[in-house]
Amino acid sequence: MCDHLQQYGDCAMDKITTEYLQGFLRHLYSTGMMAGTVRQNFQKLACVLHHAYKNDLFDDRILQRVKRPKKEQCKKCFLSEPELKRLVKHRLSDKHDNKQTMFLFSCMTGLRFSDVQGLRWT
Repeated sequence: MCDHLQQYGDCAMDKITTEYLQGFLRHLYSTGMMAGTVRQNFQKLACVLHHAYKNDLFDDRILQRVKRPKKEQCKKCFLSEPELKRLVKHRLSDKHDNKQTMFLFSCMTGLRFSDVQGLRWT
């Protein structure tokens, strides 16, 4: 986030206005960031500014007037039971067998594939 603030321009506390923050949001979007990433970066900045407000260094009303990015709704899709059964019957090469097993385990348990990868026998 600091790199983006430096790219955007002078970020001295006395220069931060509602217009500055709205422009910073536009700058983040212009870098190609997805809305969720823009939101996360802006929340980090808002946290810092709120801390400055608590220490009487910043006017919190400026932050309250900024139109913040909304959380995007993502469409979730699921495999049907017949699709899962077809995947179970279809065997991949030995090279990919472990990944297929992990994927199917992920489907059956609802765990993210990345979480399944982190599982270890203990």
